Amino acid sequence: MSFFIPGRTTCAICGQPIDERSAAAQLPFVAPDDVPDLAPLGRSFVHRSCWQTWGERERFVTAASALLARAEGDASTLAPSVEGRNLVSFRVSALGAFRLQDLEALVVVDIPASDACPLASWLESCARQSAAADLPVGTESWHVGIREGGVELVRSVDGEVFEIVTLPRERLAEWAGVVARMCRDAP
Repeated sequence: MSFFIPGRTTCAICGQPIDERSAAAQLPFVAPDDVPDLAPLGRSFVHRSCWQTWGERERFVTAASALLARAEGDASTLAPSVEGRNLVSFRVSALGAFRLQDLEALVVVDIPASDACPLASWLESCARQSAAADLPVGTESWHVGIREGGVELVRSVDGEVFEIVTLPRERLAEWAGVVARMCRDAP
């Protein structure tokens, strides 16, 4: 498992240190049989800015999506469901939570089952409105700010920001739809 150390962890794309956790994203696994040249990068950290412009990004996302689509569930998790454009969801029974993974934005979110329905409504509202909004999700605080052409999602724990990601409004609406489905399908 990779650990992030501010100023010491280097970006797998540009090789430069990543100074703040909020500027970093972690790559998912990809299968060596699918992309042998990219597989060693799995679980490495990258600058979000490098990820956005990386020439291998689409190939990496496609390979990660294919790997997750082939995955099978076990006693503690249900098999992942690849939905829409490279959004993956599954239930983690051992945690009493759902996991939402956006392979394009490199975001992984564990959502306590008790927060799924309120979160789905809140995400849908944020995708439509033009005002900032806040919501507690498990031990995290989520803030959505309005940006030109999209929204900025800021996730923090105990006031410390650990993730800032900009998404098109349509993508936030896709998240809302996936979380709403998770909520409806919950046992």
